[in-house]
Amino acid sequence: MEFVDTPDTLEYSCETLVPDTLYSVTMHIGFRIEPRVSLYLRQVVEDLVSDGKVDLRSTYPSLRKNSITGDFRFIIIHRVYYPESSDNRQQNLLMSFYALISKIGIDEPKALGLDTSMVVVERVPLIINQRNRSIRRITQIVDKGKTERKMMFLINLRERFASN
Repeated sequence: MEFVDTPDTLEYSCETLVPDTLYSVTMHIGFRIEPRVSLYLRQVVEDLVSDGKVDLRSTYPSLRKNSITGDFRFIIIHRVYYPESSDNRQQNLLMSFYALISKIGIDEPKALGLDTSMVVVERVPLIINQRNRSIRRITQIVDKGKTERKMMFLINLRERFASN
């Protein structure tokens, strides 16, 4: 969902990600329009069914023969800001305040009026700019004495079982 600067805009765009399975719907909503997302999604699905892009019947043969509709799942992509992605202290402070305020407020599925049993919130990193710092690679500790002791133990164990 994108809020746009024009006050009375109420449009959507739909992109097929996986045919007959996964669609990306982006709603462009003006700032004067009440975001009744459940109602708008129902209208979008009706449009997709009438255009023949979506078949609402279940993909399971046992349910499909009785024309039982399939399940819907809404995925909300929530972008999470990581302060490590920016050198600007003022920007980091501002985004930290934003994160604090968003934790206090109502969560997105409730704010959008979606049935929370059908909603998955995916959190993805919001990277402002890439730093050119070199990052050290972590190395594995190899204890040769420990490896040799394990080998001797296994050899002794094998010899015990072989002699029985």
